[in-house]
Amino acid sequence: MTAQDLMAFGGLIVAFVGLITSFILQRDSKKLKELESENKKYRSMLLKALSAIKGYQAIEVDYAEKEGVDVKAYRSKIRKDKQELFNTSFLTPSRVDEIMKELES
Repeated sequence: MTAQDLMAFGGLIVAFVGLITSFILQRDSKKLKELESENKKYRSMLLKALSAIKGYQAIEVDYAEKEGVDVKAYRSKIRKDKQELFNTSFLTPSRVDEIMKELES
């Protein structure tokens, strides 16, 4: 083999590696776009769910005022009576607002 043959062979190897790399990068780019699209969809769904939670919290405030009790006591009573339905102690009204602000930015 002459030097020219080695250079041609080396050029083919470099071209082949470049082709494989571009294929992998293109595939990864497509997957990244799909994930970003799904992220937007789930983010939107999460914002809607948080808005619904915020609405229910507003209803709790209204009912507590109608019953003439403290909102915190009213919420404690509801969660005590319906323990199987509630596991939302981490979603205080301030936490819901904080999460929504974070998602909207």
